[in-house]
Amino acid sequence: MLYDVLFHTDSSLTEVSLFARTLPKPKAVFKRKPFFNGRLPIFNKSNTIHPQVEIKTENDRKYAKKYNENRATSKDKEISIIDLDKVEPPLNFLYEKLTLVTSFSQNHSREGLGFIGSAQQQMPNKTIIVYDLGLNEHSANQIMSFCNVQLRRFPFESYPAHLKTLKTYGFKPTIINLVLNEFGVIYYGDSSIRFKKPLSELLPDCVHHHGFLGQIRCFDPKIPRKAKYGCYHDYGFTKKEMYDKIGVNKTEYHNANFSSPAFSGGLMLVINSSSVQWKIMRPWLKCALDVTCIAPDGANLRNHRFDQSALSLIAFKNMRGEWTLENDPTPHHDTVVSVLRRSNGAKWKPKSCS
Repeated sequence: MLYDVLFHTDSSLTEVSLFARTLPKPKAVFKRKPFFNGRLPIFNKSNTIHPQVEIKTENDRKYAKKYNENRATSKDKEISIIDLDKVEPPLNFLYEKLTLVTSFSQNHSREGLGFIGSAQQQMPNKTIIVYDLGLNEHSANQIMSFCNVQLRRFPFESYPAHLKTLKTYGFKPTIINLVLNEFGVIYYGDSSIRFKKPLSELLPDCVHHHGFLGQIRCFDPKIPRKAKYGCYHDYGFTKKEMYDKIGVNKTEYHNANFSSPAFSGGLMLVINSSSVQWKIMRPWLKCALDVTCIAPDGANLRNHRFDQSALSLIAFKNMRGEWTLENDPTPHHDTVVSVLRRSNGAKWKPKSCS
């Protein structure tokens, strides 16, 4: 099936349009009151969970049964929707479904070993999916030998030609959407991601924000990087054509008074809620598959941030006010996950099971 169950194209693979799906369209974004105390999820009486043990309460079982029944009778059986806007699932249920995903080509294969090794250390029983963006045979065989790792070749032939140019980064929203619909809860990380703690710690933050938890680098594009408390914002590194395609006024975005969060594109915890699908994933994927949106003429890393710019603009347009300086989950996120670019991941010693 070309693209995935959410999109179809004509035979030229140039036009992208949405199916008329039965997925409920969420109402306006609302603010939840925290349903947990402190930062630790309440998995059991001691507020702890061992990464090798999935604790199943009666409430977990009832929710899982209802979820499976609803999915079995749904017209969209291929889509694993967990609708947080209707009911907050047990955290154990979410953690059980959580799947780890990364993607890299041969030039990042050594770095990617650290993603795998650190994930195995912190979450030994979790499935790790690696999308092959151009690995040689030796690296592919090595990755397939690691415990709980699936290697999947990305089907470039089924997508618009610009996805083959990896520096347009159109493959990333595409992969995220594919696995999110398949598993319902995923953590996507670039090859440079390293896990310091189990991701169970981050689930309450993710649920509190309708199913999307990313790393926010900056809230206000007016703060210069060289200022004492400067930060990295993509406002000046986003081509005007992308603003127009997504439908965001560039001046309004610039003057939004700490309401323009700049998300990193390479690390995020995502739950497949209807809000995430309608407000983030569908418009993000639509942009990724349109070369004039994701990679306008003249775009390069000196003037444009591709998937990252698109994600930030879409979050501003569709979920403005959801993330603020007061409720920013990034500091907590950074205690669980770190980024080590251009590192040799072999020192994390991924475990082989073959």
